[in-house]
Amino acid sequence: MLSGHDGMVMESAFHPDGHLLVTASSNKSAGLWDLASMKLIARLGGNTRAVTAVAFSLDGMSAVSASSDKSVREWDAANGSQIALIEKAHRKNIVGFVFRPDAGAFLTVGHDKKVRIWEARSGTLLKTLVGHTKEVETAAFSRDGRAGRC
Repeated sequence: MLSGHDGMVMESAFHPDGHLLVTASSNKSAGLWDLASMKLIARLGGNTRAVTAVAFSLDGMSAVSASSDKSVREWDAANGSQIALIEKAHRKNIVGFVFRPDAGAFLTVGHDKKVRIWEARSGTLLKTLVGHTKEVETAAFSRDGRAGRC
């Protein structure tokens, strides 16, 4: 059993090779866990509200956390150091994201009815998809990374 979060675990994701786990928590942080030892490697902090979503890139090099404070943070999966910070990624809560298969970009979805596509590592906004009439809860890239769906 993993212990170390003070709050409720909101979401978790396995590393592509299965040796790590990243968790999102209502305690305003994410956790990076070594599953062999069941130990917390790094607490991924800096948020002012709950961390709502987490994922690893498909190449396993980085993890991303999204928070209801409207920020997205990219982390080095090897040591938990922060690579990028997007402070106001959406106007309302961010509820999910997914990496493009090549790990060169990721998309975020939020309660502001928008889907945003970001360059990984730099955090540069590449595109905003508008036109949704309700809050967007999930989205996905196609296997070739050229199209997305909500």
